[in-house]
Amino acid sequence: MTRFDRWAHRVASASGAWRSRSALEETAFSQVRADPAVLAAWIERSGEPPLAYPAETPLPTVLLRTLQLAELGRCEVATTPIERRGARIEALLVALDHDGLRTTLALARTP
Repeated sequence: MTRFDRWAHRVASASGAWRSRSALEETAFSQVRADPAVLAAWIERSGEPPLAYPAETPLPTVLLRTLQLAELGRCEVATTPIERRGARIEALLVALDHDGLRTTLALARTP
């Protein structure tokens, strides 16, 4: 999560360099695209619609709970089902918020 968060900050800070939103999303989510545990991801910037992986996946509207974790620091978490390839999968949402940018990952929950 922290690696993705740092990468998202670097990409978002250079967002003016991208010719299209799809190119920006492709680059922003390159760190998580191949990870089978990541069901979806979002990057929220003030004043702009969220970037999403997979593209146009809506950000879940669930009540998040604030936690302080040794590895992540302050984060917000929740569980919610995520639609992925026609299936509903129970996911753990983890959100980090700082410097005007919010990154959220939906991770597949393991039993």
